[in-house]
This record gives sequence, structure tokens and C-alpha cells, in this order.
Amino acid sequence: MRVKFKRITYIFIAAITFITTLHLGGSGDVVQAAPNVNMPGAIWYSNSNDVGFWPNNVHNAVVVYANRRTTNPNGHLHQFVDRINEANQVWRTALGINIVRTTNRSIANIIAYAGTRNEMRAILGAVGTTYWGFGAFNGPLHARVNIAGRERLVTRITTATAVHVDMPGMTLLQARQLVAHELGHTLGYDGHPTSGNVNNIMTQSSLGQGGLVVQPNEARHLRQIYNLFKRGAAVVYRAHVETTGWQGWQGCGQTGGTAGQRRQMEALQLQLHLHGIQGGIRYRAHVETIGWQPWVANGATAGTAGQARRMEAIQIELTGTVATRFHVEYRAHVENIGWQPWVRNGATAGTTGQWLQMEAIQIRLIPR
Repeated sequence: MRVKFKRITYIFIAAITFITTLHLGGSGDVVQAAPNVNMPGAIWYSNSNDVGFWPNNVHNAVVVYANRRTTNPNGHLHQFVDRINEANQVWRTALGINIVRTTNRSIANIIAYAGTRNEMRAILGAVGTTYWGFGAFNGPLHARVNIAGRERLVTRITTATAVHVDMPGMTLLQARQLVAHELGHTLGYDGHPTSGNVNNIMTQSSLGQGGLVVQPNEARHLRQIYNLFKRGAAVVYRAHVETTGWQGWQGCGQTGGTAGQRRQMEALQLQLHLHGIQGGIRYRAHVETIGWQPWVANGATAGTAGQARRMEAIQIELTGTVATRFHVEYRAHVENIGWQPWVRNGATAGTTGQWLQMEAIQIRLIPR
């Protein structure tokens, strides 16, 4: 039996309901068949326990159809195609996936509506009296994942809908952020960030504040799911830093270590999450007074902890089948140099023989 659930969340600001989000999440025909996946080092940045992703399809893209119904020529949603194109670019950058707009509704994955409240009611029926929009996705349960000490449910999205109400007095920034916000829901971001940072695209109370950029933890929350379940692999890493010790785990190209604080990196640990493919990750550090250490792998420590020795360089390689599907790219922030260019697949990031400390690192997987 297929099970669905529906949740509506209202946020009140100054006694006005600002925005509503709706999620139609799914579980599969056989719930027990969903695999259990452990993702150590991953983060969770939502007040919901659910997340979704669009699987690969024949178009090699998530396809969005813009259905503009608004009769308000002065409203910023009247230029709905422009708003959709902007939102697509925002999330394309954040998730590293292809998101495109189509004029052919029959091939669309996501149907996005815009219009006055009455126009939306005429099409969709139940549209609330105060909220500005909602995003909904539907599909079967794909996996259960352990992230941040709790089981989370991952939906493989099959259909999605976004609704945007052309509110009187809506500013251009509010219109742009509203469309990006609801697109985020239809791409799988269920719920809202646990932080009330007004710069978050997905924070309910942020319309009209901040800008039009998905913030790092918002992007990582969803991108780590796409990396693992759409592409098959995700990497996380953490740095041991002078006077700080072990930092938290990073992923999706975020910075481990520090930049601009002149504090040396002393050690690094990496872990690879895989889904449907086999392989591993190995790495070695060039360390003050030691030189190149032996290769270590899959969560072991490269460098030293508690010896106050600077890391000077790093080499990283994928092994097994995953190495035939992905490049591993990384770059180092180095004393007196700053960020070096990206290198990949065993090349050296950092310096050797120059006595310069590594201060930070960024690592990402790139499909071949």
C-alpha cells in the first residue's frame, strides 16, 4: 500500500501569515524495502525530518514549466518567466545540477503557477487566504539515512508543484525570493532551516531581506543528498587546526580549516559516502620535519594531531569503481599565497620544500 502524508506550516509575522509551505512526501509501495544508509559527517539544516531529490531522467535535467495566470500587469510575478529563470540559476549553482525551463508542459517535472489568489483558487481549488505561496513534491520513499544522530527519510521525487500568489505591494526582491524559495521546496528541501538567518533563501520570514543566494548550509543540506543518491557518491572531511583542534565535518566544497587567520592545518580526515557503487578514498600529507607520510584511507588521519606540526601539502585519490565515475578535486589555502588553483586525482595541493603552512582546504567530487 502506498502511503502519503501532507503537512502545512504557517508562520505568523506581525499577525500576518507571511508564507506557507506544503510538502507531499512519499513512502514507497514496500516501506521496508528502503535501504538504510549511514552518512557520518553529513549535516541536517531543516526543521523537517524529510528530504527529496530528482533522479536522473531522459532530459538529463530537472524541467520546470512556468504557468503564469496573473492579470496584474504591474505585479512582479507578471514577469514570471524571468523569475523562474532567476530561480533556476540560483539552485543550479547551489546544487550543481541542470535545471531548465520548458514551454512544453507535457515534459515538465515541476509545474509552477503564478497568479492572484482568486486565479490560483480557480485552478487549484484550496488556496489559503493569507499565505504567499507553497511548494509540494511527491514520490516513493527511496532510503532512510542516519544524519546527525537521527533517521531521515529520502523521497525519490516524481512530481512537484509550486504556487506563487501575486500579492498587492510585493516588491521585486520579494517576488524573486518567493520563486526561489518555492523552487527549493520542489527540488526536495522540505521544511525550513533551523537557523533564522534572514539571508537564507529557505527561511520563511526572510522575504524582502538578504539577497538571492542559497546560503552554504542550505546548499549542503540538499546537495549532499543529490550527490549521494543522484550521482552515487559524496565526500566529507574535517581539519585539525592550530589552537582549535578538530573542526566539524565539511562537505560539498565547503572550507575545512581557516582562511585569513594565519593558523596552520595540522591534520585531515576524509570519508566517502557511496550508494550503488564501490570504492574508497585515500590521501597522504606532507608534514613539517617529516615529509610525505604513508597513504591512509577512509576516515584515518593524515598529518599529526597534538604535535604542533604544520601540514604543507596533500594528495588525494579515489580508488575502485568510484574512481572511474568521478574526479576528486581539491585546493589548498597556503600561507603567503592564498587559495591555489584546483587540482585533482592525486596531484599535489599546497607546497613542498618551501616551509609554508596549509591553512585550509576545499574538496569536491566531479562526475567524469
